[in-house]
Parts: sequence; structure tokens; C-alpha cells
Amino acid sequence: MEERAQEVIHAINWAKTLPTIDSERIGLWGASQGGWVIPKVVKEDRNIAFSILVSPAINWIAQGKYNTKKVWKKKGTPKKR
Repeated sequence: MEERAQEVIHAINWAKTLPTIDSERIGLWGASQGGWVIPKVVKEDRNIAFSILVSPAINWIAQGKYNTKKVWKKKGTPKKR
């Protein structure tokens, strides 16, 4: 998630160089993993005017475990590995 946050920060810094962008009015919108990325970005760049999170994922480790278990169940993988 740190790499994704850094990608967003680089994009914001690029946008701020454009004459048509008001650097005081930059906001972030994110869904799912945006719940992990956007807080990291806002913590580093305090000039973000607003952020909108739609159905943000809260715990990426728990989500990953849940997803893996569901994939294994769908494939019929034995419970003991």
C-alpha cells in the first residue's frame, strides 16, 4: 500500500505543476483499497482539500485471508494443508 500511496503522491505533485489545476482544491476519491491508500497520502500531504472513501477496506491482511479461504473453498481445496 505504501507504493500505491507514493504513486498517488507523485500524481498529485505532477497535477500541481499544471496551470489549470488549483493546488488548494485537490481532493481524493477512492473505493476498497483506497481505504488504506488515501489515509497514507493525507498523512504525508496535509494540503489535500477533501477525501471521499466509498466502501473502504479496513484491514488488508484480514481481507486477504478471507479471500484466500473463499478461493480455496470454491476450488475444493482440503482444509488441512
